[in-house]
Amino acid sequence: MNRKILSVAVIAAIAVCLASVMFVMPALTQPIAEQSKTITDIKAGVPMTIEMPDVHGGVEKDDEVGVTNIVMTFNRDLDKADLYGSLYLTKPDDWPVAPGDYVVYTERTLVSPALTTLATVEYNLRVSKESLARENIDKNTLVEYRKAEIAGKWMPQETRIVNEDDKYVYLYSKVVLFPHTHYATGGFHP
Repeated sequence: MNRKILSVAVIAAIAVCLASVMFVMPALTQPIAEQSKTITDIKAGVPMTIEMPDVHGGVEKDDEVGVTNIVMTFNRDLDKADLYGSLYLTKPDDWPVAPGDYVVYTERTLVSPALTTLATVEYNLRVSKESLARENIDKNTLVEYRKAEIAGKWMPQETRIVNEDDKYVYLYSKVVLFPHTHYATGGFHP
């Protein structure tokens, strides 16, 4: 038999085996909400407010927890940047448990360009007062955490309440963004 034909047959057999293993393995935790976005015409030093209305989730009603917007400042002019955000109401299987009695997990990614183009990233989040009451969480204990990739530990980020209305508590968080960065917003019982 020709060696090229044999090589192709072996590669095809390996691909079929890998594909079949992927379909029988249990799925990892899936996000309940996700959104990709491309921003264009980026000017160095000029903050850009990015709305991501699809990155929200509710256990008992819509918009219980979510991203209001992201403010990104880049350190050089760019034609475009690609972003991705997702939200999980249960801990993804391969992430460590984050601090808190009530925790929402998110992934935030700068897909392109390189992270060296970022100067600052600020998140504006909302948490419904109904969910805080249901889970018996003190709003003053809400903290945004970033998972340190090397240590695999959750690091608290600068987080503060900036506003509230009848329905929501609004949080501000200034964070460090790395590719495929995992975040958690946690709160504690009084």
